[in-house]
This record gives sequence, structure tokens and C-alpha cells, in this order.
Amino acid sequence: MQLPRMILTATITCLWLCGPCLSKPAATAARQPVAWQSPVSSVYCAQVFAKVDAIVRKNFVDSRVATVEWPEATKQHKKRILASRTTVELDERMNALIKTLHTSHCEFATPNDEICYFLRSLFSQFGKKRAPLMTFTGAITGGVNCTGRQVRYVLDGSPASASGILPGDEIIAVDGRPYVGQLSFSGTAGRTVMLTVKRNNSETRIRLKPELKDAYSCYVEAIEKSVRVMKTADGVIGYVHLWSGGQGAHEMLENLLGGKLQSTEGLILDLRDGYGANFFTDLDYFYRPAAGYPPTTMTWRSGKQDKTVVFYDKPVVALINGGVRSGKELLAFSLKRTGRAKLVGERTAGAVVAGKLFPIDSRTYLYLAVAAGSVGGVNLEGRGVDPDVVVAAGCSKTERDRQLAEAEKLVREQVRARKDAAAAEALPAGKTPELPAKK
Repeated sequence: MQLPRMILTATITCLWLCGPCLSKPAATAARQPVAWQSPVSSVYCAQVFAKVDAIVRKNFVDSRVATVEWPEATKQHKKRILASRTTVELDERMNALIKTLHTSHCEFATPNDEICYFLRSLFSQFGKKRAPLMTFTGAITGGVNCTGRQVRYVLDGSPASASGILPGDEIIAVDGRPYVGQLSFSGTAGRTVMLTVKRNNSETRIRLKPELKDAYSCYVEAIEKSVRVMKTADGVIGYVHLWSGGQGAHEMLENLLGGKLQSTEGLILDLRDGYGANFFTDLDYFYRPAAGYPPTTMTWRSGKQDKTVVFYDKPVVALINGGVRSGKELLAFSLKRTGRAKLVGERTAGAVVAGKLFPIDSRTYLYLAVAAGSVGGVNLEGRGVDPDVVVAAGCSKTERDRQLAEAEKLVREQVRARKDAAAAEALPAGKTPELPAKK
């Protein structure tokens, strides 16, 4: 299935792509340089600094900031950046400078950041280059409500999920060495490593076996593996976590809505965390009217029948938090404005500009805001989308599950109300439904 040209163009240029995984656990985890943190020279740091400086001056969305405020900021940060001894330190110090731009979609990324692999993997499907492989764990640390070493989310079906790692866990060490980020797992694919994890104020050991995979495929697979179908007293409720946008994710969501989730009577659409790259057409299934998209049935010679339904007109509740950025904020905005779904959780990030990925060299990248925009006349940058039902949560699984429980409660109420309305319509004229007998 081919995505509309608008989505394809937006995806290629990184429009509406979020960067929550650019959180930097590195510097807070270990201050002492060690070999496996990738040593760098002052000459190398100067080369990287010069290229980043030139790209920002030429491409950053706000020309006044790029030509007036940015040069002043570089003077204050340059000396410290050039004194970086490792990739980890360079990562931290370059981002301290880039934060002075005060705009989303502005990050410096190194091999210590998952986003280096994710973006290259995502865009490789539009070119001739093969998707780069990474040592994949599925446990993403740092960011919204979490400290640098705390696990913010765990991808469904990932090695981290299989090992029992939970959101809120703090990774202290990997095979006895201080945890610094993605580099801590370099070269460990296919073998078991021992994590020292802090959970509920006590340390525990967890075995983890990373895999060598391309990042984007892992996020698409996680969407499929997140699916749950739950039988409740009010009806059958479905759940799916839309971890990312992009063509693969779009097709996966539609396949699930037309397959495993089609028979459900209500749905929880989890938008929290992960990446963006989404566009409004990801919601097509939810807006299609049954009359315009009538179910089709194919009957084979054997008598077997295949029924195809390409719409989902049942109740939907969407989960949001501060990890919902960029393209996912478009979805949240649309669902709320149209009333198609109630939003549960916390305000989205307010990170809605157009970003572009600039390679600095073979291992470092600059993700930079290159254009501003509005959605339905509303500028979401720095503003975000508010939930209909506020449920605050921290970093732990228990806290996040409170949001999920509220979403389930709300969708069950809607399913029950829909059934009651259908039952009332089916009654003969003038007859009222019987009330349950009092105990």
C-alpha cells in the first residue's frame, strides 16, 4: 500500500518527525573517560563544531536567532566543546549549545543515541542504502518525567521486554561498567549481558540479550506485538500502541484495524512516547463512514468466505503524554478537535515544527528545525494538545498504568452507552426499557 504523496514528501524531509529518544543519559552516568566511550581529539571536535555552526547559520528556521543569538552562544560554549575527550562528552556539550536555540527538533546525535540508527533506518526505505543495524535492546532511557538513566519506555516484544525490564527502572551498569547509553551495548548483540538495575530503591540484576536489527523495523514490529484484546463485562476492548509513524507503521496499524482489532467493540489507541513521522491519514480508518465503505465478502468454491471491513466506527480513547511529539501531536489534535476520541493523560510536548537530519560525518548528525507551521490555524509549537481527562504520571510503570486504567474505564463506558442506545432504538414505539430489579 502506497502512502499519499504528501506523507511521503513529509517523511523524506523529516517533517513532523519527533525526537524524544535524543535524551542524553550519557554524561550524568559516567564522568571518567574509558576506551569504549569512543575517545575523540580536539581537532575532531573543532571540525564537528565548525560544521554544526555552519549548518545552523544557514538552515535554522529563525534567521535572526541564527545570525545574532547563535553566534554569541557559540562563543560561550566553544572552548568546553573543543575540550571534549569522548563521544559522550561531545554529545553532552554540543547539545548544551544547541539548547540555546530554544526550539524543538534541534538535537546533536552520536552513536550513543538511538535516534542515529532510527532515522537512518526510517529513511533508508526511500533510497538505495540498506538500513543500518544497531545493537537493539528496546529499553529507552531519559526524557519526559525520567532521569537520564531511568527507562522511559520498553518496546513490546523487544529483548528488554522479554527480560522483564520496566519503565522507571534505573540502569546503573552493563557488565559492571557504568551505563552511558547506546554505547554501553556496543558489540553485545547475540550474547547475554548483565544489567545492574535500581528498582524501588533496591538494586537487582537482570540478564539481557541484545539483538542486531534495524531500529525502524523494531518499532513497526512493536506496534503489532502491543495488540491486546480484552473481554470485559461491558464488551470486547482492544488496545494498540502506535509507537511510530512512517509507511511501515501506517500499514501495520491499518492491517491490525482490519484484522485482529476489527471485532472489538471499543479501542484504546496509545500514542505515548516512541517517535513521530505521523500524518492525519494514519487516522483514516477511524473517520471512514460505514455507508461509504461497505464491507465486502468473497466466497470461494469451497464455501469459505472472507469478509473485509476497512473502517472502525466504534468508540476510541487515545492515551497521550509529554512524549507525544510532532506527527503524533497532529493525530491528537485531530482526534480532539473532531471529538472522534477522548484524550487521556498529560499535555503533549508542543514540538511541532519541520525538522531535517544533517549528517556531520559518518557517525554524527544534527537534527535541526528548518520550518515553522500551524495546524488548522493553530501553532502547536510550545503549546501542545491538552487531554480531555488529565491523569498525571511519573516514570514508573505503576504510574503509567493509572493512565491506561482511566482510558479503559472511559472506553468501557462508551461501549456500554452505545449498546444501551442501540437497545433503546430497537424497542417498539412507546415502550421503555425495563429497569433492573432492586435488590
